Amino acid sequence: MKRVLDFASVVLACGISAILFPPVAAGAVSIIQHGHAATTDHTGATVTCALTATGAGRNIIVGAVSSTSGASAIAVSGVSDNQGNTYQLAPGSRGVYEYVETEVWHSLGAVGGVTSLTVTFSGTPGYYRECFVFEVAGAVTFDTAAKVDSGTCVANVCTGASITTATTTGFVLGIVGADPVDQNPLAGNEFVSGGDIGLNGSGAAASLVSSTAASHRPAWHSDRDGQHFASSTAAYRQ
Repeated sequence: MKRVLDFASVVLACGISAILFPPVAAGAVSIIQHGHAATTDHTGATVTCALTATGAGRNIIVGAVSSTSGASAIAVSGVSDNQGNTYQLAPGSRGVYEYVETEVWHSLGAVGGVTSLTVTFSGTPGYYRECFVFEVAGAVTFDTAAKVDSGTCVANVCTGASITTATTTGFVLGIVGADPVDQNPLAGNEFVSGGDIGLNGSGAAASLVSSTAASHRPAWHSDRDGQHFASSTAAYRQ
């Protein structure tokens, strides 16, 4: 796939960075923008990601990470945005390691104009809560998802769940809750289409615009060998 060289880094009003990519041919799968937000206020159950207004009929794909500082992991209870789009959990995507959890949610063919997206957890995470959001162009449907429960970073490598895509064109998202992540993705891993590292490396999201029907597996590097983690991988296809 040809590497896109011209892009603009946009700092949103709330201080969250996103990457805006240039227009592509109609119908092609591509990442329009991605962004991240995190909070460690220890008192709430939500985190809100900001976006530049999304286009009509685009796909909004969200990765969520939470940590509860030693308590049981807390799941996402829902995702909403300022345009009232409906979001669904990607089946099979929830990964858990004791107090850390990861999930992928999506709204496919969403109403445009989304500038604010809120992830709501079923309780108050005692450490951090994060959202990673991607606007993806091209008509896609959910393909498959997998997760890692109670993973361990071996030789500083945190290896996510492998999925096998059904078609040659699609979008794959990998997220990880592992503290700290310092390479997103691991050097040499194919998930280089766009992503973000979370607050203090507490999580990360990496993506792949896939061109092959094959097995795909994200991986990250942590500067703490033996770190435990949870991870989710979700694939979408044309």
